Amino acid sequence: MNAKHMKVLVLAALSLIVLSGLLIFYMNKVSPTQKEVRTIEKQITQDIKLLETLQKQIEEQQNVKVDTVALQQKVPVQALVDQLLLDIRALEKSSLNTVQNIGVSYSKTTMTELFQASGVSLEAVNSSPKENSTNESIASNSKETEEGVATMETEAQASPSPNNASVQPEIYKVVLGMTVKTPTFADLEKFILGLENLKRVIKVDTLNLTEEVDTYSLSISTFYVPQMEGVVEELLPASYPLPSGKINPFNVNKPIINTPGS
Repeated sequence: MNAKHMKVLVLAALSLIVLSGLLIFYMNKVSPTQKEVRTIEKQITQDIKLLETLQKQIEEQQNVKVDTVALQQKVPVQALVDQLLLDIRALEKSSLNTVQNIGVSYSKTTMTELFQASGVSLEAVNSSPKENSTNESIASNSKETEEGVATMETEAQASPSPNNASVQPEIYKVVLGMTVKTPTFADLEKFILGLENLKRVIKVDTLNLTEEVDTYSLSISTFYVPQMEGVVEELLPASYPLPSGKINPFNVNKPIINTPGS
């Protein structure tokens, strides 16, 4: 064996040693690191999917909350007569009318009357998708109110069918009878249109003449659903006017003067 063959063997041995070292380094360092990277990437993918699911659930909860808030502007869970009286007072000023007296009464009513007052047809709510597509142009006029009433039915787990009254939510009606003095009939019409354009569902029941020419007897109805206790915390508070800043004459701290013998 000459020197050339020895060099070849030495180079081959060195190459084998280097390759073996690289293989050992790969097996001990690189391969575990790659496995760890793949594990981390898989975990990140799962976390991203979980985050997307949580975000979707949060958005759905927010949408439900918005829906219930919008619903309570139409059909609240409490009578909220104070807010209604404040709205009537504002309309009274803007339409130049004078409400001389108001009487309030409460009674239980049906889902059918609520649907009629809100301008939603029971047939449109109970119809099949095919029928809904046929009546889409009609239903679009009352879409917002229909969605609100449908949300109320879903939360109360009630059927919209009037024959299934045993599982329907309890609907209560507030009737306000008032005597309105108006300069002209156009002003009275403006007042009534203002009532009908309130966010809350308002139904004008009767409008009658009185013995006086400029005075009318008006009766309106509104509704509330006290059974929906789960959304009471989302009930919008009444917007009472700010204090006028007047001085209360009875709230005066007078100095106490001790008299002899007291």
